[in-house]
Amino acid sequence: MDKQLKIIILITTLISLLLICNKAKAEFRFSDEKIFSNPDASMLHGVGSAYLTSSFEYLDMTWWKADLLTLGLGLTWEIKDGFLPYEQCGWIGGEGFSKNDLFCNLVGVVLNRSLHYFIGRIK
Repeated sequence: MDKQLKIIILITTLISLLLICNKAKAEFRFSDEKIFSNPDASMLHGVGSAYLTSSFEYLDMTWWKADLLTLGLGLTWEIKDGFLPYEQCGWIGGEGFSKNDLFCNLVGVVLNRSLHYFIGRIK
């Protein structure tokens, strides 16, 4: 199976989760959680985004496509969190759309890009 097709399937699956979980009738909501109020979750967003970007590059994707796809997946997940409250949807739901989680995703992508740049200059 083509690598880009796998990525499209992954994105489609995430979007489908929004449509399948029809028991959530809540309005879109925003998370009021402060950045690093839960350090484990913030670090997970950053490290996960860095790892995901590197994984996409390993699949022969150009660096900028890998960066944009990772940020796009993070945005999709946060939109899902905004529509699907965990009180009604369980583990698939979220506390709401969090701009702080998106910021941590961006930090992870930038950190990954910086490490690739500096490691490449050392060689």
